[in-house]
Order: sequence, then C-alpha cells, then structure tokens
Amino acid sequence: MTDSALTRNMGRLSWPEIKDLHTGNSLLIIPVGATEQHGYHLPVETDSRIVFEIVKSSIETLPGSIRALYTPAIWFGYSEHHQGFAGLMSIKGDTLVRVVTDLCGRAYKEGFRKILLVNGHGGNVPFLSVACRALYDDLGIKVGLITYWDLISEDIARHRDSPLGGINHACELETSLMLYIEAGLVKTDRIYDNVMKKGKYNRADLLESGILFTGGSFKEVTETGVVGMPSAASLNKGELFFNAAVKRMQEFIIDYLER
Repeated sequence: MTDSALTRNMGRLSWPEIKDLHTGNSLLIIPVGATEQHGYHLPVETDSRIVFEIVKSSIETLPGSIRALYTPAIWFGYSEHHQGFAGLMSIKGDTLVRVVTDLCGRAYKEGFRKILLVNGHGGNVPFLSVACRALYDDLGIKVGLITYWDLISEDIARHRDSPLGGINHACELETSLMLYIEAGLVKTDRIYDNVMKKGKYNRADLLESGILFTGGSFKEVTETGVVGMPSAASLNKGELFFNAAVKRMQEFIIDYLER
C-alpha cells in the first residue's frame, strides 16, 4: 500500500489522482537544486535534498483547503564554478533557462495558473530569474521565484554560532539541515572549516551584502570544497532552521495565492 492518497507529490501520483487534485486555482511548486560537491562531509545531492524536503514538508502539512502540488526536485543546475571536484553534474546557464521555461510553459498549458520555483542553489539564481522574465515576456506567464535561505535570514541570524563568513557553502547552515534531514549522510569526522573574510565590495556570507560579482572557481578558494564553518553545525540547529523554513514557506504560499 502506498501513501498516494495522502501525498501532494506529483511524482507519486497517477494522472487521474493529479486530475482530481488539480483545479484552476492550484499552486504548482517546482523545487530546483543542484548536484555538486559539498566538502568532504556532505553528499553531492545536498542542495536538491534540502530544498525538496523543505518543499515537501511545507506542502504536505498545509490545510486541505489550500490546493497545492509539488514536483520532484530538478536535481541539476548551473554549477560550473565547482569544476575540479568529483561528482559534478552541471548544465549551462542557457540550458537551465530553457529547461525551466519549457517545464513552466507546459504546466501553464496543463492549467496551472500559479507556479512557484523554490531554489536551493545560489548558482541558479540569475538563470532562474531570466527564465521567469522570459516566461512573462514571451508567453505572458507569471512565475514566482524564491530561494529558501532568503525566507529564514532572520532565523539564521538568531540561531547561528559561526561568525560572518561561516555560512556560505557546505557550511553551518547546510550541514545543520542535513544533520536533521538524514544524519547518516553527514561524515562528521570529515568536517573542515574554511572561513573567508568579507572584502570591501564582495560578500563571504549568505547574510552579508556585497556589490561586486566576478566569475571564479571554488578550486581557487578551497581545497576541501567548503566555504564556511560547518564545525558550528548541530542537529538541534538543523531542526530550528528546517522548521523555520517550513513555517516561512507556508506563510509565503498563503500570501502568494492571494496575489
């Protein structure tokens, strides 16, 4: 026996079940991740796994009166800046734009009038933004885009233990979340810190601001793949961050559906 009668995960539903659940006012959420290195201690699925689990918990616990479905995560994204580390599965930026515009265009043809991309990888942001713009400019389709850590920036600031520079990649945040999601995948004996300092114009932490962007490679700044302080991570903080993300996501969804 499966849980298909209870789930809102399209990947686990048959087409008649999707038809029964879907109305013209339904929200479709598409999680977008990546497959790339996350240091010695985290799996390459980290970005995709975190964003999917947050979306899953957010949607599955919404009131039944809120019509929402979510897809399996897009497990690849733009990760060319992680070249040189094993396990990289990356696509070009224009390919990501095309994939997302094709998927959202098809979803619109299937009757979804509310579509939301939930992103879990920083390298995807500029290309997902271009995709959203192209969908509106070319097809008149409005698609929303959010990145999960932007929803919980205040919660991160409140509960973090690392200094600025400690939350970037394979860091306190991602390691804590993975400890909560599936601790068995976290090699705690292989954790190494690599805290970078903010420059005058660039940022070194997800909660910092910076006006400068340049291309580059993680190989230039880290031997292990880590940028941040994963040693500050804990399961308890992972639970706090995860629950905050679910709560903020649900608040966002309710607001988004009213637009």
